[in-house]
Amino acid sequence: MAARGAAGSRVAPDVSVIIPARNNAHTIGAQLAALRRQRYDDAWEVIVVDNGSSDATCEVVRAYQHAMPNLVLVTDGRIPTAGYARNAGAAAARGKRFLFCDADDVVADDWLRSMAQALRQHEFVVGRVEVKQLNSGVEEDFGNNGLNDRLLNFLPYAIGCNFGVTRRGFERVGGFATNYQKCADVEFSWRLQLAGFALVEVPEAVVHYRYRRGAWAICKTAFLFSQAHAALFKEFSCYGARRSHAREIWWRYRNVLFGAARPWRWTPCRQIDWAFNLGVIVGRTCGSLRYRTFYP
Repeated sequence: MAARGAAGSRVAPDVSVIIPARNNAHTIGAQLAALRRQRYDDAWEVIVVDNGSSDATCEVVRAYQHAMPNLVLVTDGRIPTAGYARNAGAAAARGKRFLFCDADDVVADDWLRSMAQALRQHEFVVGRVEVKQLNSGVEEDFGNNGLNDRLLNFLPYAIGCNFGVTRRGFERVGGFATNYQKCADVEFSWRLQLAGFALVEVPEAVVHYRYRRGAWAICKTAFLFSQAHAALFKEFSCYGARRSHAREIWWRYRNVLFGAARPWRWTPCRQIDWAFNLGVIVGRTCGSLRYRTFYP
């Protein structure tokens, strides 16, 4: 079900910003406030897809609709994955170009204009990810946006919190796979590139990214992503996706085993690194069993 603002119903938008959301009541307000500050000459809309939240996410969005007549709320939790939510947002969208961001991050000023202009020249674009503003104790300025990360020694990808695609490209590949709990953005990016849509970076389009906090949260996230790596390998190995090198696998197991044997030497950074590697090992093991393919 979609609720559309009055002004948004009269003018066909040029761009649709799509945000999947699930239990993001404590963060989505900052993202909507940042979008409200954006400036763009043509008509545009924001579509938030509530993907089965049990908190006050919908209430926060409805409160912003009074100040943002171009804000649309779609409630659809039939399949609780970001891929399904993004498809639901695209189905409700009226724009020619789709921009995607997440409910727990914050877009920088001029993000909308930079991405929309890039999509006038290209059909598949990715922005940059800044990591210091929303995360304490982080030294680097920019994180991985997927463009230079050859996951599975294969193609680059667009990170789901900051990318754009034309309606034509989205419909050409049939949207997102809905069965991926994580890495749906990777799977979607690879299908787009295999269909002939080159991925282009827009460095001036920045999203402030929020990291997960705590060793357990990082371990769980690494587990879910790594489990999805097995599914990606099974689907794309015929196109050239490859397994990890034996040396990489050895060092990961070595770090986990030695770290568990010497917990008194853990620093906060080592604890996070250990939790991440443990999540990767367990995730890839479970993924190999679940998808009946060997991806260590």
